[in-house]
Amino acid sequence: MKTRWEKLPGLPATGPITLSFRPDGRPFHSEGLVVRFFPVAGAPWTGNFYPAFGRLNAVFDHPNQRHIVVIAQGQAYVVEPELKIVEESFGADLCEAVAVLEPSALVLAGYTSLEVITPDERWCSPRVSWDGIWDLSVLGSIVSGTSFDAINEAAVAFSLDVATRELVGGAYSKEFG
Repeated sequence: MKTRWEKLPGLPATGPITLSFRPDGRPFHSEGLVVRFFPVAGAPWTGNFYPAFGRLNAVFDHPNQRHIVVIAQGQAYVVEPELKIVEESFGADLCEAVAVLEPSALVLAGYTSLEVITPDERWCSPRVSWDGIWDLSVLGSIVSGTSFDAINEAAVAFSLDVATRELVGGAYSKEFG
């Protein structure tokens, strides 16, 4: 498959104007995460994505193979590269990501829950943690990781089956949510 994007080290000094994106649609004039897109039709273009407060800076092919998911310091943007638009933004606290092959999904960890992007939809897991999710891994359709239990000040394992949406474990008791 042909490369559809590349992360750039900063805003380009020459060439076409860079398009800026932020969740509320307002313009901004500082450097965020800079990505060059290579659409199937048309010339390459560059996007500058407003950051949030999460730890994750990354770019992924969307499971639908049409969109691209850009994450700027925890803020996710679903980009339609052919139209040069952001179709959806969410997150702000995203800190880790893993891909699931079957069923096809991109799983993003925020501080308290998981966002799951499939070819057809995006859904959010029940709350998993009080404040922090880390060490994500994948085995088949199951995403496992560690969450923070604030009451006992301990790390607690969890697993989420992306195929069935079943959550097992986690630090946030169902009685709180």
